[in-house]
Amino acid sequence: GGGEAQTYAAGSDEDGGGKAAAAAAGTGASGDGNEKTSDYAHFVTEWFHMLHDLLHVGLLATIQIYRRVIKSIQMKQRRVANLEERRSQAGRSPALIAELSRMKQQINMVVAHKFALDVHLFHPSVSVVGFYNFAAKYLLATAGIGETTDGAVYEEDVDAHLPPHEFRCIPEYFVEDMADYFLFSTRYKPQTLLDSKAATHTVTLLVRFMGSEAFVKNPYLRSKLVEVLYLLSCAEEGETVSKQMSMTVGRGLWHFFEEHSVAKRFLIPSLLRMYVDIETTGRHAQFYEKFFVRRNITVLLKHLQTLPHYSQMLVDEPRLRPAKFSLFVHRLLDDSNFLLDEVMEKMQEAASIRREMEDRQAWFQQPEETRRQREERLVEVTNHMQAMSRLAKESVYLLDFMTGASAESFMLPHMVDRVAVMLNYFLDKVCGLVGTGGPGGSLSQRAQLNPEQTLAQLCNIYLNFRCDDRFLAAVVADGRSYKYATFEKALAIVQQTCGFNSSQLASFRGFLAKLQETEREVTVDEDDEDDAPDEFLDPIMQTLMTDPVRLPTSKLVCDRSVIMRHLMSEATDPFNRQHLEESMLEPVPELQQRIRDWISQRKGKKPHQADSADSPSDVEAAPGESSPPLPTPGTSSVPTDPTATPTVGSSQPQSDKDMGP
Repeated sequence: GGGEAQTYAAGSDEDGGGKAAAAAAGTGASGDGNEKTSDYAHFVTEWFHMLHDLLHVGLLATIQIYRRVIKSIQMKQRRVANLEERRSQAGRSPALIAELSRMKQQINMVVAHKFALDVHLFHPSVSVVGFYNFAAKYLLATAGIGETTDGAVYEEDVDAHLPPHEFRCIPEYFVEDMADYFLFSTRYKPQTLLDSKAATHTVTLLVRFMGSEAFVKNPYLRSKLVEVLYLLSCAEEGETVSKQMSMTVGRGLWHFFEEHSVAKRFLIPSLLRMYVDIETTGRHAQFYEKFFVRRNITVLLKHLQTLPHYSQMLVDEPRLRPAKFSLFVHRLLDDSNFLLDEVMEKMQEAASIRREMEDRQAWFQQPEETRRQREERLVEVTNHMQAMSRLAKESVYLLDFMTGASAESFMLPHMVDRVAVMLNYFLDKVCGLVGTGGPGGSLSQRAQLNPEQTLAQLCNIYLNFRCDDRFLAAVVADGRSYKYATFEKALAIVQQTCGFNSSQLASFRGFLAKLQETEREVTVDEDDEDDAPDEFLDPIMQTLMTDPVRLPTSKLVCDRSVIMRHLMSEATDPFNRQHLEESMLEPVPELQQRIRDWISQRKGKKPHQADSADSPSDVEAAPGESSPPLPTPGTSSVPTDPTATPTVGSSQPQSDKDMGP
C-alpha cells in the first residue's frame, strides 16, 4: 500500500496533479472537456478506490488499535500511580501489593503489544502522505472546488456551493481516513508530514470541508478536520508531541495561512460556523466533546488574530454574517457560563472530600472500601476539574477578545441581561478565590486555574461594555449577584496583582463611577411590574415587554428578547413546538405604544407620589407594625434568572448547557 501510494502520488506531481486527478475522476485530462474517457482512466480509478479500501481495512484499522493501546497504557499507569499513593498512606497492605503487581504485569503486556505495532507503523516504507495529499486534490476537483479564488464558487458564501452528484457518491470514510492518518502523523510521525506544494491542496480541503455541511454532513468528522488544522499549525508548542514539528511544519503552515488565498477567505467563517455546528454530533459523549473541539477552535482564533488580515476578518464577521455570528455568541456565552460554573462546583466537591481526609480519626474509622471509593472520586473530580479549567480559560480569553473586537454583537436585546448576570456571578465567585491562602487558594492551584488572571479578563470584559447604558442598567438590576463592594474588591485585586496598567485602572474607576450613577438614575423598580396589566407582561418570563411580537403559529404575544433567547437554542414555538424562526415574528406596534404610554404615566406620577402624604417617610407606623423598608437601588424583591432559556408548559427541559447563573 505504501509503495503504490508513493508511485501514484509521484506520478500525479509530475503534471501538477491535473491529469492524474482527471484520470482518477474518470474524465479526460486535456482541459477542453472534449476528450473521451480512456481505458487507462478507468484502470486508475479502480486502483485509486481499491487503495482507499486497502488502507481503510489495513493501515487505518491498525492505527485505531494503536490508539486504544496507548490509551490503555495511560489508564493503567494512572491506576498504578494511584495504588502507589494509597500504599504509602496505608502501609504494607497485602491486597494493595497484589493489585499493584497485577497492574504492572498488565502494563508490560500492553507495552509489548505497542512495540510490535511500532515496528509496522513506524517503518520508513509505511507512509501514505503522498497518496492522501493527492486524494485531497482529487476530492476538491470532484467537489468542483478549484485551486484559485478566480472561480465563481469563491464569490459565494461558505455554504452556498452544492457539490455535484459524483462527489456525493464518494464514501465518507475517504475523508475520515485522511483525517485519521494526518492526526496520527502529527502526533507520532511529524517527520513524514506535508511539503509546501502538497500542503496547499490539503489546507484547502481542511478549510472548505470543515465549514460546510454541503461537503461533509457529519459534525464529528468535521471536528476531526479542525483537530488536524490545530495540530498542524502547532498553535501551542506545548500541546504537540514533537518540538521538531513545531519548528518546521508549524512555521510552514502559519506561512500558508498568511498567503493561502482560500484560507484567507474562508478560514474565519469556517471556524465560527464549526463552533456552532459542533453542538450536536450524534455521539453519546457529544456534550463534553464539543468543549474540546471548541477549545481547538479558540486556540486557532487566538493565534490567527495576531495576523492583520485575519484580525480584520474577525472584526468584520458580525457585519458580514450577523445571524450566524449571533449564534456563535450564544454558544460562546453558553460555554463560558457552564465551564466556569463546573469548575467552581468541582472545586467545592474536592474541598469537601479533602476535609474528610484531613480528619484522620474519622477517616480511618470508615470501612476501607468506602475510603477507596472516596479517594477514587477525589482523583476523578480533580481530573475533571483540571480539564474543565483549561477549557474555561480558553473560553474566557475568547470572550474577552471578541467583546473587545465587537462589543455591540453581545449587546443585542436578548443577550444584554444574560451577559450582565453571568459576569456579575463569576466576578463574585472569582473574587472569593483570590488571596484566600486556604483551601480555595490551594484548590485553584490544583485546578490549574489562575484566579488573578481570570479576574483581570472578567474586568476587561466589563470595560469593553462600559459605554453601553443598557449594559450598565442590566448590571445594577441583577438582584442576585450584583454588589458594588465586589467591584471595589476586584479593583483592589487587579491593582495589587498588576493585572491592569494605569490606563486600564483609570477606565475601571470610571466604570465604577458610572455604576453608581446608574443606580441613582433607576426610577422604575421591578415592583412596578406587579401593577402592570397582564397583556403587558411576557407570558414566559412574566416581565414587562418592551418589544412585543406575535408568534404566527400559536398567535400568542411575547417579548422579542425572550423569544429570541429561546430561538437561539431551539427553532420552535415554545407553546406548541412548531417550527419558528426570527423572520416569522410579527411586531405588534400598537401594543408597544400602549406599554410606552403606561411607563410614561408611571414615571410622571413618581414625583407627585414622593411629595404626597402617602409617601413612606410621612406615614406613621401603626402600633405593633413597622414601616416597610424602601427597596435598595439595583435590587429586586423577586430575583429572576435572565440567563436561563425559557420553557413553557409541556416544552422539553432545558439541557445542562442552558443551566447556570
